[in-house]
Amino acid sequence: MVPVEKKATAFAVSLVLAVSVLSGCGEKSTGQVSNSTTVAESQVPVETEGAGGVSVQSEITSGSSETDAVSDTSVSETVPGQMAPAVAAELEETGLPESVTALLYSETPGGISLSLMMVGEEEGRFTTDGSYTIKHYDEDNCFWCDIACSGTDAPAFGNYTLDKDNRIETDIDWKGSYGMLSPGIYRFCSSLSGPTGIGYTYGETFLLSGDDENDGDEMPAYSYSGDDPVEQAITEYFSGSGMYEVSGNSIDVVSPVIFKTEEKGDETLIWGTFWNVILKKQGKVLYNVAGGENSGVLHLVKKSSGYSVKSFDRVQDGSDYDPSWKEMCGDDEKVYSALYSDETRQKIDEKTVEMIRQYTAVNDIQVTTLYFTGHEPVVVN
Repeated sequence: MVPVEKKATAFAVSLVLAVSVLSGCGEKSTGQVSNSTTVAESQVPVETEGAGGVSVQSEITSGSSETDAVSDTSVSETVPGQMAPAVAAELEETGLPESVTALLYSETPGGISLSLMMVGEEEGRFTTDGSYTIKHYDEDNCFWCDIACSGTDAPAFGNYTLDKDNRIETDIDWKGSYGMLSPGIYRFCSSLSGPTGIGYTYGETFLLSGDDENDGDEMPAYSYSGDDPVEQAITEYFSGSGMYEVSGNSIDVVSPVIFKTEEKGDETLIWGTFWNVILKKQGKVLYNVAGGENSGVLHLVKKSSGYSVKSFDRVQDGSDYDPSWKEMCGDDEKVYSALYSDETRQKIDEKTVEMIRQYTAVNDIQVTTLYFTGHEPVVVN
């Protein structure tokens, strides 16, 4: 957990339920199994039209976390200009070894800059033949699909060896194989061989977004759509704080996770963490552009129609973060440790998805997917 960040500070929630809900979209989904996600794949024609002025988000994905890679799959024959039928394919979560980290940066419609680097003290050599594939996320049907290559050669960026404490840095230009890619969610898939001959397949997701930050459908202002008066008061308080700039096609979603509630005099005290998540709409995807944490103790007072926030005791920044939270919790070790727990992180993720589902349903907005940088797309509707 980190202290709250002002204005449009880049931020990503871990969204641990990405795997658990990705298989839930439409008839093309085929369910899930432990440590793997089964989705439908389809081959699509190569994009040939330029997507001028496209800017993208950078991402950093640690090799110690599980990442997905696509296993071999048969693809139906494709007539140029038409979509082939969807076929099932398994995304196997082998990931990179813990000693190797992947970095994608400077993504453009025509390519990416790739870096593979060693971390730690592991001896040995890692190699890659440079072969790769690019997959596109179909936001209408919520499945990954292959992009057909226009050239005869398989996409590759050469042969490289990754030595201890060294790293590969290379620019990948896929225009000759894939053409210019349109805005959307993509997956860069490649492989690496370890010093003992063990192969590692991996996939890194990235987003290509339009260059105009105000481009896209205008979104109704976000407001709480549930039936919990406490959550409504919390949402109104943090949404109206003015800490984040929200444009016409973005919204400020508040994801409250409550640890403890206590009545004290005419006040209701609530210990918890209350995240602002700033999301922008592109097509049928809401993607994260900023956000931050608000943790501490809320003082609520009863009113005729529910509650309102009287005041908020926020945890302090920097080195005072933990001591200030510990002071607020007193002797309640359970509440103190809840702020740092994996269970709380998961609850934040779940609450964000719940709030988006309510908001899009009430406002009749067509959104299928929630995307956080470096994570799997999450199917929300």
